[in-house]
Amino acid sequence: MENIVLDKEKLIKIVKKHKKIFETYYIKRVAYIVNDMPFYLASFKRRDKTTGYAVLSPSSNNSEDHMRSLVPLLHYAVSIRNISTDGKYRADMDFKVLYEVRDYLKGVLEGKVLDEEKEIIYQRSLGIIQAMLDNQDELVRTYKEAIEKNHCDTEKGFVTDNDINEMKNYIPILMRLQYKQFIERYDNREDFDVIYDNRNNKEIKQFDEFSDPNTLREMTSKRAENDLKSALAEVSYGRDLRDKTDNEYNQIVLDEFNNELDELLERVKNNLRNP
Repeated sequence: MENIVLDKEKLIKIVKKHKKIFETYYIKRVAYIVNDMPFYLASFKRRDKTTGYAVLSPSSNNSEDHMRSLVPLLHYAVSIRNISTDGKYRADMDFKVLYEVRDYLKGVLEGKVLDEEKEIIYQRSLGIIQAMLDNQDELVRTYKEAIEKNHCDTEKGFVTDNDINEMKNYIPILMRLQYKQFIERYDNREDFDVIYDNRNNKEIKQFDEFSDPNTLREMTSKRAENDLKSALAEVSYGRDLRDKTDNEYNQIVLDEFNNELDELLERVKNNLRNP
C-alpha cells in the first residue's frame, strides 16, 4: 500500500462527537489498516488525566474492524511513547563525569605507579567505565534509529504488524544496554573504595584533573550503591539476570511489556467511547 494522507478534518469532526466538556483530545497520526481502511487511536484528557479512548476511521463504520485495530494501535502507541520518554531520558544523559573518570584511570595506569594488586583493580575499573561509555554510544544510536523509524512510519501514514514488532523490539535493546551499564559497576562497586582511598598518594595525585573534586567520592560503594541498585531494579524487574543471554533478556522484557499492555488494554476497553 502506498502512503496514506491523514484526513485531519474528518477525524476531528468524528472525535469531537466523543469529547466531553473541558476535555482535550489527541489523535495518533499513524493508522492501522483493516480491510483496506485506515483506523486511528484517539485519547481524551482532562487536567492531564486520561479520561477515555476512541478508535476512529474516516472511511469505515464497521465496529468489528474498529476493534481489530485497537490492539495493534495501542501496542504501537505505547511502544513509541516508552521510547520517546524513557529512551530519550537515558540517551540525553550527560556522561562527562565518566569520561573524566576513564581518563583518570587511564592516566594512572599509563603512569606505571601502581603495585600489582592495585593495578588489577584500576584496570578492571577502567574496563567497566569504558564499557559503560560504549554501551551509552550504542544506546544513543539505537534510540535515534527508533525515532527515525517512527518518523518514517508517520510519513507513510500507517503501520503494519512488522512495523509494530520492530518498534517493540527496540525496548528490550534499550533496557539491556542500561542493564549492561549497571551490572558490572554494581558487582565491582567496592573497587572505587580502593581508588578513592588511594587518590592522595603523591604519585597518584598528579593525574587528578576532575572538574568536581568530589567525583571519586561519589563513585565509592557507600555513595553509589543505592542508586545502582535502584537503576538495576528498573531494568531487571528485580530479578538476577546475570546468566541470561542477550536473546533471553530480550524475551523476558518483551514478555513483561506484553503483560503490561494486556493490563492496559483492559483499562482502555473499559474507557472506550468508540466503537
